[in-house]
Amino acid sequence: MARLSGVDDIAIKVLMNGCEETTGKRYLDMKSVWYCASVGHAKAVADKINAAIAGYLEEHPEERGRINPEYAQTVHGNMPQGEFDAVILNYRNPRGSSALTNAMIMTRGFDESQAELCFQLCPSRSPNKVMQ
Repeated sequence: MARLSGVDDIAIKVLMNGCEETTGKRYLDMKSVWYCASVGHAKAVADKINAAIAGYLEEHPEERGRINPEYAQTVHGNMPQGEFDAVILNYRNPRGSSALTNAMIMTRGFDESQAELCFQLCPSRSPNKVMQ
């Protein structure tokens, strides 16, 4: 399994504790897409997000039923098409997963109107990647 970097941990803390400045909406209540360096990295980040969610739900039992304990799921190019489609369908379901982690698969051609947050966790010198 890929080693998590300090950047990953910071991004997860931002997810767990941040909110949108003008509306006050918690990042935790927003759909997000996470761009990772490899499939192993994407799976590790999803596991770390889900562990953070599990801890949060332990501390905040009133949130159970509102926040899906399977908060993050991973998609990658080696998945069977049916499994890939099921993960995307679950993400699009308002009561489904809220975070999609991926490694270079949700880039060109992916337009998800529900996604409100984007976390770029793979290093890049490309300004185009950051602006997308």
